[in-house]
Amino acid sequence: IFIDGTGKAVVGGEEQPLATHDLVFVPAGTMHNFINTGTTPWRVLSIYAPAEHAPGTIHATKADAEAAEAHEHA
Repeated sequence: IFIDGTGKAVVGGEEQPLATHDLVFVPAGTMHNFINTGTTPWRVLSIYAPAEHAPGTIHATKADAEAAEAHEHA
């Protein structure tokens, strides 16, 4: 759920614009990326089931998220 800002979603190779209050469903195992296209910080609420990350996990950038994921699977 995108709380503030604008951006785009790339889910399963398909791209779509996103704005405040939009919701995106990502099926398990689907490659995805969310990109801030605005000039202000983007606030996103992510809900995973079952839990995928430890409580309190924050990735400020895509690079941080990818590095953490690589470490988890090493």
